Amino acid sequence: LKAYAAVGNANGFNARVSKIIDGPTVGCMALTMMTATMAAGMKARASLTADPKWSALEKERAESPNADRVGGSTIVRFMSGAPDPANYPVSLIRIYLMSRANLPELLKIGEEARKIATSMDMNLALGTPIVGDSMNRFIVNYQARSLEHLGENFDKVVVLPEYQEILIRVAGLATISTAVIDVTV
Repeated sequence: LKAYAAVGNANGFNARVSKIIDGPTVGCMALTMMTATMAAGMKARASLTADPKWSALEKERAESPNADRVGGSTIVRFMSGAPDPANYPVSLIRIYLMSRANLPELLKIGEEARKIATSMDMNLALGTPIVGDSMNRFIVNYQARSLEHLGENFDKVVVLPEYQEILIRVAGLATISTAVIDVTV
């Protein structure tokens, strides 16, 4: 995956490899390739698919006995904040199922959560898929500087009345589906 990330970076993506260390997909590795906009992403994707190094990696993967174990691709539009794995390499990702009609209100509530996260030196990114499966997902990515940083802040935030009120309001608009802890490797 690190070879894929290197080729992605050479073609205009901000790419990283991570490992899920907790949650239902523990042990899975992920390749994340980010751009600031869809236009930049599609330009990078066009460059990537024309790159012989990418084609060689794809051919090598197709010949692997584990080729069928590679998951699909999802394009997520982060509508509030952006992932920052260079400064916050640990993510607690909570995925909710929602009606798209509730997205504007969820984003407003997310801004309240951002104020709390920022006060704890954490990054918060809120997004939803624009390509992929389960298009009714609302993705909340809390990012920390280390596992210790995540743990310390989690212990602080769960007892805050304003955070508990945020969770109650979100529960009226969306249902938590899954959560994972993902660490850049």
